[in-house]
Amino acid sequence: MIISFSVQNFRSVKEEQTLSFEAAKNKDYEEYMVINAGKYRLLKMIALFGNNASGKTNILIAMTCLRELAINTRERGVLLPAEPFGFDEQSRRDNCRLSAVFLVRTEDVFKKYRYSVEFNRQVITREKLDQYMSSQPALVYSRETVRDGSAYKTSVRFGRSVRLSQAEKDAILINTLENMTVLSSFRKINVSFSEAKCVFDWFREGVIDPVSPKTQIKISATEYFSKNENKEFILPFLQNSDFNISEISFRKQNMPLPQILSPKDEIEPIRPDKDVSVLIGLRDTAIIKPEFTHFYMNKEKKTENGVLPAEAESSGTIRTFGLAAPFHKALSENGLLMIDEIETSLHPRIVEYLMLVFLVNSKEAQLVFTTHNISLMKSEFMRPDVIWFTEKDETGATELYPLAGFSGVKMAKVREQYEAGKFGAYPHVWNYRLNVIFQKEREK
Repeated sequence: MIISFSVQNFRSVKEEQTLSFEAAKNKDYEEYMVINAGKYRLLKMIALFGNNASGKTNILIAMTCLRELAINTRERGVLLPAEPFGFDEQSRRDNCRLSAVFLVRTEDVFKKYRYSVEFNRQVITREKLDQYMSSQPALVYSRETVRDGSAYKTSVRFGRSVRLSQAEKDAILINTLENMTVLSSFRKINVSFSEAKCVFDWFREGVIDPVSPKTQIKISATEYFSKNENKEFILPFLQNSDFNISEISFRKQNMPLPQILSPKDEIEPIRPDKDVSVLIGLRDTAIIKPEFTHFYMNKEKKTENGVLPAEAESSGTIRTFGLAAPFHKALSENGLLMIDEIETSLHPRIVEYLMLVFLVNSKEAQLVFTTHNISLMKSEFMRPDVIWFTEKDETGATELYPLAGFSGVKMAKVREQYEAGKFGAYPHVWNYRLNVIFQKEREK
């Protein structure tokens, strides 16, 4: 479970900004909103509100970036996803910095870790993993990479409590290239380094693949549910969303190449520079397509069923179906799920339903999402510590702050207070007449 995430000098974030999942003293909806993990009370959900281009998405991108750095290896020379703040000369020269504090469950014990990475486009300059055996951090390992002539030199220092042979330490060092993390070397080597391996596993399995408006979630959900069945989850998930669906089936279908490449089927087109053998192989390819059985009333007021392919369903139905897979994965594996613009193609009431499904069924799973739907602020179960804002300052840098930091907040009137500008992070639009653009038209 994540306790906090910090980002500095990454995309629209200049100074360090921290998103905290630690619950406030507020006890409202404690059973559904809060995870009690030892001495920690952690929120199951955080909602990010803010103006367009204020940096909401960049917070999620930064969290995703840290996960990607932690678990993925790279070939030497492959560039890193560093995007320093662009509106300041010094920032453009500085490294990006990402860090997270989190709990890893080992049997019935929660262990607290802090993992940090500092990097630029070419190299990971610093990396550090601390474990908290008490209130003070104990080093698991620290890494530093520096320029050594025309090449890079990496050194790794291990904590006193780490029990590794010299051969194992050498294997870790040899397999850690300048553009990859020590953690990601676990993809290539097998060493008995439990203090770090459990952190690698947490990033790989405990942080779910993020969802954005552009994510092809129909394809991933089809693959997920056709293999894992899980109809005991997916059917009620859709039916309780007020869709009159009585059954879902998955049909294999052999499709000719032009049809497979159709945008309607959400399959990435093959580029001309790809090998011809790939094209030949796809000519006889079977794909899995979901079909939805709906119940309806006929003229005699009797219930009948009709089957529709996914292509005939509404965007909202497909979006809800697509979200079912990451929801199920997060809830079943107690993972962290990130969703950008959760309201995409969905009615506000359905978004509330999704939030409640997550909160009621989560044991240790956590959800963080961005949204422009300010009606969610007035949802009955929302609390001040759940709502966070992003706003750009006069330099164009993102500031991240919680609603709980304001005094005099009344949840019954929080939307009205937000629209009145009390919390910032609200778009100010004016002067709807575009005189310059249409001046020539008026002169005619």
